[in-house]
Amino acid sequence: MENIKDQISSAQTINVKAESVAPHPVNIHFRSGNLTLSGHLYIPADYLPGEKRQAVLVIAPGGGVKEQTSGRYAQELASKGFVTLAFDHRSYGQSEGYPRFDEDPFTKVEDTKNAVSYLTTRMEVDLERIGVMGICGGGGVAPTAAATDRRIKAVATVSGMMDQRGAMADQFGDHATLVAVFEAGSKARTAFASGEEPLYYPLIPPAGAPNVMELLKQAPDYYFNPARGAHPNWSNSILAYSLEKLATFSALDTIRLISPHPILFIAGSKAASRQQNELAYQTADEPIPRSYFFYKRPVRMYRWSIGKHISLFPVSKGFRQDNSFFYKDFPCQHLRPRTLAWSIHIATAFLRKIYVPFFHW
Repeated sequence: MENIKDQISSAQTINVKAESVAPHPVNIHFRSGNLTLSGHLYIPADYLPGEKRQAVLVIAPGGGVKEQTSGRYAQELASKGFVTLAFDHRSYGQSEGYPRFDEDPFTKVEDTKNAVSYLTTRMEVDLERIGVMGICGGGGVAPTAAATDRRIKAVATVSGMMDQRGAMADQFGDHATLVAVFEAGSKARTAFASGEEPLYYPLIPPAGAPNVMELLKQAPDYYFNPARGAHPNWSNSILAYSLEKLATFSALDTIRLISPHPILFIAGSKAASRQQNELAYQTADEPIPRSYFFYKRPVRMYRWSIGKHISLFPVSKGFRQDNSFFYKDFPCQHLRPRTLAWSIHIATAFLRKIYVPFFHW
């Protein structure tokens, strides 16, 4: 077994400088079931005709559209040389689907697989090197899709919410409250079937609202801020009976099936998703070639080699620990600009470099 010194000397360092100009998106469409979905494809600026590039499909947070977080991550990954795709799931943004704003993780998994199918039709894409990155709620959709779609050769998550079922149970606190939510959703279904308009709830509570789950406290500053995430294609809405679907979905049910393909979890010591990420890692089966997971103060990098061995790798090997690039108490919320930059560099190293010996990645 390697000792810590040997692991540090052999570990991958991370280049924090941009590698190429960020590309502009290409508007694309593909079919998912009987619906047409809209996406943004990013081709690296240095792409040469005839090349086959690694591709990364980026899955948006719950309620998100391609012009927000997923698109930003896709653009940054494309600047590192990947062909990337961000898209609107059914009922969101410019994609078809009615009622609108149906936060259904089960159909999102199917949309994700159909997005992979679209990537396989692109001449720029190496079909043996397609990965998927899921952010927040997309961090549950991505590994669930990858568990059975073996065209997905690697998975990365950022502040992933793998266990929506557990999160819903924690949020509503007791069985009676959860049942009341289901009752309201059932009534909304009946009203819709009778010709009434669909019932939507606010997805993001206003800033300073009481009794807000930790995961959503920072959301208003992103989604309601025109300088950050506010966009005309996004609506602060969720279909009333989407909640029952979230309450029965957990990526933990199938995450073991991803093996032997690699998976990366990125979370932070202050992130509401940290516990879910740790549980997901414990649940995922072996063998999982090296994965990285970052957390604690000061920021540390943990390298997981094959097997259960966890060893410490100081982040100074790739970054300066006193660099303002990091938060002192790093929350690793996907909405923070520095989390974006940090996660992109880690994911780039993971997707591009680490798995060459294992998967010819």
